[in-house]
Amino acid sequence: MAQSTLRVYFIDDDFVPGNEIGETQIAELREILAPQGIEADFLAYDQSSQASAQITEACRRICAEPEDDRPLTDVVVLDVMFPGGGGTWEETGLRKGLPILRDCGVPVVIRTSVRGFKKMSEIAGLATDESPYVVKSLHPNEDDSFVKELDAWHDRDLPTVIRDLVARHPRPTPLGTGVLVTHGTDTLAWGLSVLKYMLKGLDTNVVLTGSMVPLDDVAFADSDAIGNVKSSLQVMTAIRPPSISVVFGRGVDVFSEHITKINQIDAKAFMGRTRGRVGQNEVTLERDTERYRIKAPVRRLHVIATGGTIDSKREAGKGFTPSGDFVKSYISAQLKNYYGDLSTNDISKAVDSSNMHLDRWREVAEIIDNEIAHDGKSDKTGFDDKIRVLYLSPFETSQDLLEQAKGRWSGFVLLGYGSGNGNIEGCRDSKIDEKHPSFPLGYCGYLDRQIGLGTLPTEGFDPTPYFGNHPCRGFSIPDFKPCPNRSPGGAHNVIEFIHVARALGKFVILGSQVVRGPCDFEYETGRNLIRAGAIPAADMSVAEAQVKLSYVLGHRDAIAGTVDKLAASGHHAVASEHQLVSACLLAGTRFRHEAAQDRYFRLMADLGHPVYLLQENPFVFRQFDEAIDLVAECMAAGLDSDRRPEVRRLRDGAR
Repeated sequence: MAQSTLRVYFIDDDFVPGNEIGETQIAELREILAPQGIEADFLAYDQSSQASAQITEACRRICAEPEDDRPLTDVVVLDVMFPGGGGTWEETGLRKGLPILRDCGVPVVIRTSVRGFKKMSEIAGLATDESPYVVKSLHPNEDDSFVKELDAWHDRDLPTVIRDLVARHPRPTPLGTGVLVTHGTDTLAWGLSVLKYMLKGLDTNVVLTGSMVPLDDVAFADSDAIGNVKSSLQVMTAIRPPSISVVFGRGVDVFSEHITKINQIDAKAFMGRTRGRVGQNEVTLERDTERYRIKAPVRRLHVIATGGTIDSKREAGKGFTPSGDFVKSYISAQLKNYYGDLSTNDISKAVDSSNMHLDRWREVAEIIDNEIAHDGKSDKTGFDDKIRVLYLSPFETSQDLLEQAKGRWSGFVLLGYGSGNGNIEGCRDSKIDEKHPSFPLGYCGYLDRQIGLGTLPTEGFDPTPYFGNHPCRGFSIPDFKPCPNRSPGGAHNVIEFIHVARALGKFVILGSQVVRGPCDFEYETGRNLIRAGAIPAADMSVAEAQVKLSYVLGHRDAIAGTVDKLAASGHHAVASEHQLVSACLLAGTRFRHEAAQDRYFRLMADLGHPVYLLQENPFVFRQFDEAIDLVAECMAAGLDSDRRPEVRRLRDGAR
């Protein structure tokens, strides 16, 4: 596969016209770089009092806005010698010029001597791997051991060094289009999760934002919407590859997923998985820790307004109503420097956030598909809307939960206590089946009666509350009696709900009512719920857990086909719907610490149903079939002892 063309800018005092050494170097460098798809330009500075100004001006020119939507250069190569002494013209120019290159995200390769390395360390701060500077020495004539530590190299290594540096420090460049979706705050968490799974093959950044105070006239001059909207436009240029984000907290916080609203009135209204932060004209992305000073605007900004507080107006005696057009007016009047052309589109009816639902988010995705040069392959129908969120309380009875399990729902997000706990009392005085300690003797008949089948068949319907084989399979009611010695607390037992739900082919995600911290079943009351068949939520927010389960179960045919493929390839130990759905839901999640994740893996392995997880979520922006193939490949690789090293590779390369 051909590599993309890169541009490199060389700055060296040898490149002045008529300098024979410089002309020879230029010819040699072009001979080395051109076959590798690297274009080179050369700038000379002279050894005079003008050197400082020339170097500084060259750095400013490099960071100027490009005319053809490409940066003037991808990498700068500086040749500086610092031949003794201090306070040279080169040093003065570099002290001014390097910060300019850093702020606009241009990485630098420095060719220098050992003395030069020491001086450049003072100027540029070259000690960390995250620094966009690389120093290599061409002059091993002062301290051989020191030069060896610097990994002495030849110019023929330049193509490799340049491409590696660009890969690690890509320069933000203007996108053709940026999409800003204004949204109310009450359901913003669901909106982010739904659009994250609907939109596929994005070639532009999509940023959602809103506000706690309307962007109304003078009465709301201090609205948090001002910072949120401005930062949203800055983020559109910084994030690579194109993605979907939420900007909030007066424009400071950039979230990637798993957000939860935690405050009803404060501007710092959300918590979630952080993608970065925005400072004064500066975006810091968490993954690469680089700071980008954003100057280049998007060529076309598309605003999709859904309503919400940000576009609401106070009507006398009626409170706030989402009927204004304040965001578009503000962007047109105050933020013209952040975009070229502005186009707008609204959903069919501006609504309060509480009135948003799947159909309205489909409408947003449709606009992005059809009107914003998108590939139109988004998955707007692959959602099962029968996912119920249940909130445990000491007043909830087993019968209350069982009625839900036998209802119209396909799956549940069960919000337990603490780190994911629930009442497990009941049947504890009855004799325990030694082969199946989760299931007391007498329980199969009880389960059978709850499902209402009379006799659990061995074929045609899978009554298994958990995985494959189960002691209840094939037995009828007369063989067993309901748990005979129910303890006083048994009327609130949660395990029965999970068993019945699983027997009916429904899935239960076990989360927590506590918004901060992942669900990691530290206590026995939580572990027993996992043993019974619940799937831990890890760090998924309530909205993310509900939406992801909806999305996964919206593709049940694909799941069944993948289970068949795993079985056909001999991977029977991971070929069950429950294991595969668990691996899909937990892909990309984080447990509180590694020990909690290992505890989950051991628990599943002890039950004879191992699960192997991708470190990244493959369902974001990928088509479902492609994503589930990655999950299945990780499960198969984890099961094959000779392929265990591949599990780490698959985890790291999911996205």
